[in-house]
Amino acid sequence: MDTMVKSAHMRVVDVDPDLLRRSAAAQLHAAKGGIEHVLSEMTGDVEQIVATLAPEGPYGYTIRQRLADDGTLRVPILSSRAEIYAEYKAVRSLSDILGHQAMIDIRGNWYLFHDVITTSRGRASGSVNQHNTLVLCPVKGSSAGITGEIFWHKTPREGLGRGGDYFLADADRRSLLLYHYDTHETYLAALRGADVDGLVALANDSIQLAVRDFVTDSGTLTQTEDRIGEERNTYRAYWRAFFDRFEVLSVDMLQRAVEEWYVFAELRYTARIRETDEKVTFNTAEFLVTARDGRFISHIGHGTDIEAAE
Repeated sequence: MDTMVKSAHMRVVDVDPDLLRRSAAAQLHAAKGGIEHVLSEMTGDVEQIVATLAPEGPYGYTIRQRLADDGTLRVPILSSRAEIYAEYKAVRSLSDILGHQAMIDIRGNWYLFHDVITTSRGRASGSVNQHNTLVLCPVKGSSAGITGEIFWHKTPREGLGRGGDYFLADADRRSLLLYHYDTHETYLAALRGADVDGLVALANDSIQLAVRDFVTDSGTLTQTEDRIGEERNTYRAYWRAFFDRFEVLSVDMLQRAVEEWYVFAELRYTARIRETDEKVTFNTAEFLVTARDGRFISHIGHGTDIEAAE
């Protein structure tokens, strides 16, 4: 019967059906976890929101970035269930989320990424506002629930970062898209070439790096402070440590979304751990937001577990 069914259909895109089935199942699992979390936030019930987390951490949360008047940026990181509970308790006491409409909806095998128009109502004022946010929810494959919420609230680019001219202030949408595309291509080339100076050159002086820490393999997010002065340049220090641990063999792009103010991408790394000579792979999903000077000020995301390469 199976042979008859197969022969009855034209064979044109002959991808392994088992691969398609497993890939679709993973994407649906990740989307379910992320969407359930989004819907829970609209209830305002903190207990229900926290229940959408994976049963066990460590978790990776970046919520409510802090921007000073001089453009200095801080992206707080939370890793425990108790910290996340307290954060939601505070946030949901300030506003209610009325709508979550994803203009860009990328459903990876292990995450959900949304570029969203969020509608919220202030509890004190009652005023209803709409704003753009980026949300990345990594999802645990072996159980239900998200392992983090990587969040960014859109801020006018002219207010991000210290000093420098407002780069491409009068550029149209097409010019900004092409600029971000080219800048991301330069970033990928620096990753593939283990070019620490190249990566630092792309970063604003108030760069915040909050990505899965593959250097210590703790499962949590790493965090940098300002990169002003070589002695405080923790962005440079992270990449030095990363390339000291890994010999990067390849960086392949799996997904990308380019917008006027950010680039999102999922990358597939193949690398050799120098200490053990083990060949490994892992994926990252991250978004990079540009500051007033056209350099990246926010570099945040998450990543999969390190696995042996075939």
